[in-house]
Amino acid sequence: MPAQMSPHISELGVPNPPSNGPAKKGRKSKGKSRLGCSTCKERKVKCDEQRPACSQCKTSTRRCVYPIRALPKWQGQVVTFPLSTSSSSERETRTAGVEGQVDTVYAVEGSTATDIATPPILSEPSQSFDIQHVFLLVHFTSTTSSILLGSPSLWARDATQLAFRNDFLMHAILALSARHLQEHRDCPGDYDFKLLESDHLQKALTSFSSAVNANVVSGQDALLATSFLLFFHACADVTSGANLSQPCEDTSFTFLRGLRSLVIENSHVAHSGLFKSLVAKPHLLPLVLPPAVPLQGPGAVLMRLLHNLLQRSPFMENQELYIERIESLTSYFSLLEAQCNDTKTLDELLMSCLRWQVFCSAEYVALVQGHDIIALTILAHYYAVVGYLLAGAKDKWWWLRRKPIYMVRAIGKYVGPDYASWMEWPRMIAQRCEETG
Repeated sequence: MPAQMSPHISELGVPNPPSNGPAKKGRKSKGKSRLGCSTCKERKVKCDEQRPACSQCKTSTRRCVYPIRALPKWQGQVVTFPLSTSSSSERETRTAGVEGQVDTVYAVEGSTATDIATPPILSEPSQSFDIQHVFLLVHFTSTTSSILLGSPSLWARDATQLAFRNDFLMHAILALSARHLQEHRDCPGDYDFKLLESDHLQKALTSFSSAVNANVVSGQDALLATSFLLFFHACADVTSGANLSQPCEDTSFTFLRGLRSLVIENSHVAHSGLFKSLVAKPHLLPLVLPPAVPLQGPGAVLMRLLHNLLQRSPFMENQELYIERIESLTSYFSLLEAQCNDTKTLDELLMSCLRWQVFCSAEYVALVQGHDIIALTILAHYYAVVGYLLAGAKDKWWWLRRKPIYMVRAIGKYVGPDYASWMEWPRMIAQRCEETG
């Protein structure tokens, strides 16, 4: 996909379908809703078409489900442009009709009409961008963007506009959209989303690496947006662990530490650019919770097991490193005893958990990547905390929801029965999360 693809989405428009002769007579409308939710249609009641949930569904506490079309219902002439490497002055604006559409029902949650960007208008499928890509992009702007960290418009409008000038960002958007569609139980069967996901992810990683090495200051917003999207994808695609050297491999360290490097190296741009809200300091909590000596709870159990083991094992050389990571988790363990019903506080707690991984020392990360038994059991305790907090989180954490349980089980399987006592607490929390999830 070329780097220069389109003007801003806001500069493109969809004209109304032309009128073809006098209006035909028909039955008098009885006030039916043609754009209402599928729930109201099934119940045969009139829908007021409110988003994200209509009044009928809110009143009856039903799940409000709206249809999506495999192609936007553009029904007439739409402005298109070729996806080529030619300059903007050489691009020719053409019109092309869009025919055919397939309705697929899926839920739209957590989004509002003002936050969702108008679906971008793409070229005819003669080159690298075809109908499958249109579908993925429309799904991202209308749905996936509304359930990511930050404002929905940040992703549906700002990131998408940047993507038309930065191919690595466009590929990252399409890869995450394909992943999100596979997460949905009503995923349409028209396309091979797994294949599309794999293709766009590989292209995103390849072109992103080249862009990072180029270190162009003007492209820092696109690099930061892509870093976040690749991190979201790495967390959401837990099944990829089966293809790695070990099932308990944790790619989050790679992407989070890469994010940190981008922010540090271009601090001014990161804190003043489009995505500054994602790297801003928290309002309610410190960047990371302070370390503490565990006197009770899972931290104290870990310390006792560590003390008993280290007297007779080769793990002795990493004793201080293990103790430092356990103490850094102690304050997070205490979160499980508190009931947090405030959405903003819970979001900041989860962000603080992510920063725990960001600030892990290179030595500890090396132990995890080397499949050190003690380092992995400590990581399992971390993911148990994250899983517990996610049980009360909103849909914008969907990309992380499955990973904690997966990681606890994968680590437990890897360390084996000899370390069952080390894994007892993480397994208990994972089981509880699964039962309540």
